[in-house]
Amino acid sequence: MSSLALQRHNVKKTRDIYSQIHNLAAMGREIVTVNAAAKGNEVSHIDKAIFDFGMQCVPVTIKAEQDAELNIWTVSVDELDIYGEGPTKGEAVEDLVTSTLDYLELYYERLDLYARYDTVQKKAVVAKLARCEGDREKLRRLMGV
Repeated sequence: MSSLALQRHNVKKTRDIYSQIHNLAAMGREIVTVNAAAKGNEVSHIDKAIFDFGMQCVPVTIKAEQDAELNIWTVSVDELDIYGEGPTKGEAVEDLVTSTLDYLELYYERLDLYARYDTVQKKAVVAKLARCEGDREKLRRLMGV
Protein backbone atom coordinates (compact mmCIF):
# COMPACT_ATOMS: atom_id res chain seq x y z
CA MET A 1 0.00 0.00 0.00
CA SER A 2 1.29 3.44 -0.94
CA SER A 3 2.00 5.80 1.95
CA LEU A 4 -0.38 8.22 0.18
CA ALA A 5 -3.32 5.81 0.18
CA LEU A 6 -5.98 6.48 2.79
CA GLN A 7 -5.84 4.02 5.63
CA ARG A 8 -9.10 2.08 5.75
CA HIS A 9 -10.09 -0.09 8.68
CA ASN A 10 -13.22 -2.00 9.53
CA VAL A 11 -15.15 -1.02 12.64
CA LYS A 12 -13.52 -3.68 14.83
CA LYS A 13 -9.99 -2.67 13.84
CA THR A 14 -10.87 1.01 14.39
CA ARG A 15 -12.04 0.18 17.91
CA ASP A 16 -8.88 -1.79 18.59
CA ILE A 17 -6.52 1.00 17.49
CA TYR A 18 -8.68 4.05 18.12
CA SER A 19 -6.02 5.95 20.09
CA GLN A 20 -3.60 5.56 17.20
CA ILE A 21 -6.26 6.67 14.69
CA HIS A 22 -7.14 9.66 16.86
CA ASN A 23 -3.50 10.72 17.14
CA LEU A 24 -2.92 10.44 13.37
CA ALA A 25 -6.12 12.36 12.64
CA ALA A 26 -5.12 15.08 15.11
CA MET A 27 -1.87 15.50 13.17
CA GLY A 28 -3.74 15.89 9.90
CA ARG A 29 -3.89 12.36 8.51
CA GLU A 30 -7.33 11.21 7.37
CA ILE A 31 -8.27 7.67 8.39
CA VAL A 32 -11.42 5.96 7.10
CA THR A 33 -13.58 3.45 8.96
CA VAL A 34 -15.59 1.14 6.73
CA ASN A 35 -18.73 -0.62 7.88
CA ALA A 36 -18.76 -3.80 5.81
CA ALA A 37 -22.35 -4.54 6.85
CA ALA A 38 -23.56 -1.31 5.23
CA LYS A 39 -22.15 -1.04 1.71
CA GLY A 40 -20.68 2.34 0.88
CA ASN A 41 -20.79 3.41 4.52
CA GLU A 42 -17.44 5.07 5.25
CA VAL A 43 -16.63 7.54 8.00
CA SER A 44 -13.58 9.80 8.05
CA HIS A 45 -11.57 10.62 11.11
CA ILE A 46 -9.85 13.96 10.62
CA ASP A 47 -8.70 16.89 12.73
CA LYS A 48 -11.57 19.24 13.55
CA ALA A 49 -9.61 22.31 12.40
CA ILE A 50 -9.24 20.75 8.95
CA PHE A 51 -12.94 19.93 8.89
CA ASP A 52 -13.75 23.49 10.05
CA PHE A 53 -11.72 24.86 7.16
CA GLY A 54 -13.49 22.62 4.67
CA MET A 55 -16.90 23.61 6.01
CA GLN A 56 -16.16 27.21 4.99
CA CYS A 57 -16.53 26.06 1.38
CA VAL A 58 -20.04 24.69 1.93
CA PRO A 59 -22.43 27.29 0.47
CA VAL A 60 -25.41 28.60 2.41
CA THR A 61 -27.33 30.77 -0.04
CA ILE A 62 -29.72 33.30 1.48
CA LYS A 63 -32.28 35.11 -0.65
CA ALA A 64 -34.49 37.96 0.45
CA GLU A 65 -37.50 39.07 -1.56
CA GLN A 66 -40.23 41.57 -0.87
CA ASP A 67 -43.73 41.11 -2.21
CA ALA A 68 -44.84 44.73 -2.52
CA GLU A 69 -48.45 43.75 -3.24
CA LEU A 70 -48.79 41.67 -0.06
CA ASN A 71 -46.29 43.85 1.85
CA ILE A 72 -44.37 40.82 3.12
CA TRP A 73 -40.71 39.80 3.11
CA THR A 74 -39.53 36.25 2.49
CA VAL A 75 -35.99 35.24 3.40
CA SER A 76 -34.90 31.72 2.44
CA VAL A 77 -32.05 29.21 2.52
CA ASP A 78 -32.01 27.78 -1.00
CA GLU A 79 -30.09 24.61 -0.17
CA LEU A 80 -32.67 23.52 2.42
CA ASP A 81 -35.89 24.92 1.00
CA ILE A 82 -36.72 26.67 4.26
CA TYR A 83 -37.84 30.23 4.69
CA GLY A 84 -39.03 32.92 7.07
CA GLU A 85 -41.66 35.58 6.47
CA GLY A 86 -42.58 38.87 8.04
CA PRO A 87 -43.80 42.41 7.38
CA THR A 88 -40.19 43.65 7.68
CA LYS A 89 -36.96 42.08 6.47
CA GLY A 90 -35.75 41.87 10.09
CA GLU A 91 -38.86 39.96 11.17
CA ALA A 92 -38.51 37.63 8.19
CA VAL A 93 -34.89 36.97 9.19
CA GLU A 94 -35.93 36.15 12.76
CA ASP A 95 -38.62 33.82 11.42
CA LEU A 96 -36.00 32.17 9.18
CA VAL A 97 -33.68 31.64 12.16
CA THR A 98 -36.55 30.06 14.11
CA SER A 99 -37.53 27.92 11.11
CA THR A 100 -33.92 26.82 10.65
CA LEU A 101 -33.56 25.81 14.30
CA ASP A 102 -36.88 23.91 14.14
CA TYR A 103 -35.74 22.20 10.94
CA LEU A 104 -32.41 21.16 12.47
CA GLU A 105 -34.15 19.74 15.55
CA LEU A 106 -36.51 17.71 13.37
CA TYR A 107 -33.68 16.66 11.08
CA TYR A 108 -31.67 15.14 13.92
CA GLU A 109 -34.75 13.64 15.59
CA ARG A 110 -35.48 11.82 12.31
CA LEU A 111 -31.91 11.40 11.08
CA ASP A 112 -32.64 7.85 9.96
CA LEU A 113 -35.22 9.18 7.49
CA TYR A 114 -33.34 12.25 6.25
CA ALA A 115 -29.98 10.47 5.93
CA ARG A 116 -31.53 7.93 3.61
CA TYR A 117 -32.78 10.43 1.03
CA ASP A 118 -30.84 13.70 1.30
CA THR A 119 -27.95 14.54 -0.99
CA VAL A 120 -24.41 14.91 0.31
CA GLN A 121 -24.66 18.65 -0.40
CA LYS A 122 -27.79 19.03 1.72
CA LYS A 123 -26.24 16.99 4.55
CA ALA A 124 -23.17 19.26 4.43
CA VAL A 125 -25.33 22.40 4.76
CA VAL A 126 -27.24 20.84 7.65
CA ALA A 127 -23.95 19.92 9.36
CA LYS A 128 -22.62 23.44 8.83
CA LEU A 129 -25.73 25.08 10.33
CA ALA A 130 -25.93 22.56 13.17
CA ARG A 131 -22.41 23.53 14.25
CA CYS A 132 -23.98 26.72 15.61
CA GLU A 133 -25.40 24.46 18.35
CA GLY A 134 -28.73 26.28 18.51
CA ASP A 135 -27.15 29.70 19.10
CA ARG A 136 -29.33 32.20 17.21
CA GLU A 137 -26.58 34.83 16.94
CA LYS A 138 -24.04 32.35 15.57
CA LEU A 139 -26.64 31.14 13.08
CA ARG A 140 -27.38 34.71 11.95
CA ARG A 141 -23.67 35.39 11.46
CA LEU A 142 -23.15 32.16 9.55
CA MET A 143 -26.07 32.97 7.26
CA GLY A 144 -24.96 36.57 6.90
CA VAL A 145 -28.32 37.98 7.94
